[in-house]
Amino acid sequence: MTVSEIILETTKKLKEAQIESANLDSRLLLCEFLGIDKVWLIVNSQKEIENLDGFDELVSRRVNHEPMQYILNRAEFMGLDFYVDSNVLVPRPDTEVLVEKVIEYIGDKKVIFADLGTGSGCIPISILANCKNAMGYAFDISAEALKVARRNAESNN
Repeated sequence: MTVSEIILETTKKLKEAQIESANLDSRLLLCEFLGIDKVWLIVNSQKEIENLDGFDELVSRRVNHEPMQYILNRAEFMGLDFYVDSNVLVPRPDTEVLVEKVIEYIGDKKVIFADLGTGSGCIPISILANCKNAMGYAFDISAEALKVARRNAESNN
């Protein structure tokens, strides 16, 4: 089956499941599965892919309306990349508005802040990435969420 045939078939399955972003999600799932980027898909649209073992599992997860961020284990927030899994909420674009206001308010001030229920840690990590004089603490009742936040703190320096 060619790359373009896989995308068409996957898009059809996702549309039948009423996934609004079916075409984009099909491409992202195939990129993830093959370990390649979107440009490769375009350039190699007629390339035959012989081994699709495991691809159906990714598609099935999306058909069942699992968020793409959990399937791909990543989400973008404030221009930074975050690891996410089912132990944390997916960072929301509307939260970026709040974080932008906090960053604007803090500016170059020396402040100490706390984030309760930090989840992925996207809020304090984003603030600290933009406010060099700030110091932040992140708390969560979930040990698993704290592992995710720690991983994101390390990967985002």
